[in-house]
Amino acid sequence: TISGPALFLSPAGMKEINAQLGMTGGDHVLAQLAEKNLQILTEKGATNTQIFKIGTTFVIPGASFSTKNLEEISAGLPKGLAYSRAILPSSSI
Repeated sequence: TISGPALFLSPAGMKEINAQLGMTGGDHVLAQLAEKNLQILTEKGATNTQIFKIGTTFVIPGASFSTKNLEEISAGLPKGLAYSRAILPSSSI
């Protein structure tokens, strides 16, 4: 079970990115975002970090990226970055 704080990251304007670059281009943008997420997590010394991809959104439980990290990610994407932080509820199924 995963619960607690999480970071949600997605390239802004994915619909427009796919329209301009095609699905392959959109997939390339998502791959860039995934690589940058892993790079930042590695720099922070994170180990055994789980990243979940839901559609075009990456969910990283326990991540705490700084504003500088988020700006760095945004600068590398064609239309910037959409992100939010939330608390994942615990569940007992």
